[in-house]
Amino acid sequence: MDTHPTSSSDEPKLRDHVYDGIQEYDQKLPNWWLFTLYITIVWFIGHWLCYYQLGIGSSDQATLRFQIKSERSPGTTPRQLGPAFRSGMAAL
Repeated sequence: MDTHPTSSSDEPKLRDHVYDGIQEYDQKLPNWWLFTLYITIVWFIGHWLCYYQLGIGSSDQATLRFQIKSERSPGTTPRQLGPAFRSGMAAL
């Protein structure tokens, strides 16, 4: 007795392998899924090149230091700046 059902051209094709009693259909991924994957890969490569290799942009620590330096007046102490400043500086 044949365990694979006969398939016509309209029915999806089942793969030959079975894992834990589960068979899979042999179908292509939808185009929208593939385009999303390709766009994500291109974005990652661009981000990696610009940010890590070419040094375009600044890290979170550099941005925080710049903001603290620009907002802090010469006579201001960390106590006067408040708890957000103190917790941010503790993270550095």
